[in-house]
Amino acid sequence: MPRLEGESQEQFLNRTTYQSGGRPYRTYVALLTQSGSNAPNATVLENTFPITPTWVRASTGIYNLNLSGSFPVSGTFCSATLHSIPKGVERVALFGAVTNHQCRLRVYGSGSNMAVRDNFDKFMSVEVRSYGTGT
Repeated sequence: MPRLEGESQEQFLNRTTYQSGGRPYRTYVALLTQSGSNAPNATVLENTFPITPTWVRASTGIYNLNLSGSFPVSGTFCSATLHSIPKGVERVALFGAVTNHQCRLRVYGSGSNMAVRDNFDKFMSVEVRSYGTGT
């Protein structure tokens, strides 16, 4: 990120280094569970955005994490990991920024049935890092 004209080094560092332990990005880290037609339930472990993003169930196996203007597609990294999956119940998760205000999580079955699926009653961890200049 370039310095603005007339900006001091201190102003540049204050503008570009978020109040998140000196990291140059904002982060949201949570453990999720989900059942039925409900939105995921999040236990937030860390959130350096000014407000907490919200989860919405868009349709079967598809969930949106919303926070206006904070997830620039070209500057946002999303990661999802499933934990404690019972033997024989496998899931695959894809997670990424789709607009400047939304990250989308898709949860699929595995093996011969790769359809999107609800119900991950064991924890899934998610992390979003936004290097953008949004909220």
